Amino acid sequence: MKAPLVLNAGGNDPLVYFESGNYYPEGFVSLEWNRTGTLLLAYSLSSRLTVYNSQTEAFIYDYITGNNPVRLTWIDDDTHISNGTTLFNIKSNTYDLLRPNVIPEAWGSCGGTSAIANSTDRQELALGTTNGCVIVIDPMSGDHLAFYKAGGETIRDLDWGRNDLQIATANENGQVNIINTQTSGFVTIDRNQNELFAIDWDASGTQLAFGGEADTEDTLVSMNSIELHQIMSGSLVPLEIKITVEP
Repeated sequence: MKAPLVLNAGGNDPLVYFESGNYYPEGFVSLEWNRTGTLLLAYSLSSRLTVYNSQTEAFIYDYITGNNPVRLTWIDDDTHISNGTTLFNIKSNTYDLLRPNVIPEAWGSCGGTSAIANSTDRQELALGTTNGCVIVIDPMSGDHLAFYKAGGETIRDLDWGRNDLQIATANENGQVNIINTQTSGFVTIDRNQNELFAIDWDASGTQLAFGGEADTEDTLVSMNSIELHQIMSGSLVPLEIKITVEP
């Protein structure tokens, strides 16, 4: 199976090149594979939504969808794509508005959605907001499942940990928080001087990577020892930090 080659063209304009020679000449808001690694969702700054099939090496969807470039994610059936408020069906080219059964009062102070992440079992959708909230909903109905508060800054990215027992958030103020989904508490494991844009758990749930602006060091955290490492030229250089985390 041939897959697209994903490249970073530098600056704020990442490009995606395909073997056919096609490419995207603009930055992305979302870029995500489906669970099987056969469909690649890409959503650009001009609200161009494309879905590329790596098995047939063809685009199965390529349209301008409105004028609101927001974060998107796959729903488990590989037919629907969600931004947390609507479901988009790429086969029928139709939208369905998510209508939660109850809207908790606490949502009123959360602000708009700034990040989105599906749980590992694809049964829960976490929405990070501009005021530091994490709202968990049913991905198909929009029904409220859980609510967490992790500071007051905009959450730029978030990701579920192994077994969906933790959610990691990367904030605009350079703070990395780990939310315990069972206790609703959170702990701050790192603070950077610059804004963070991305965060990701490894498959084992023991390491966490995050990065941000050009002046922000890309980092890798071992969740077993809570030792912070700086990634430099492919090698890991330990840094001295003081972090206390309850098991």
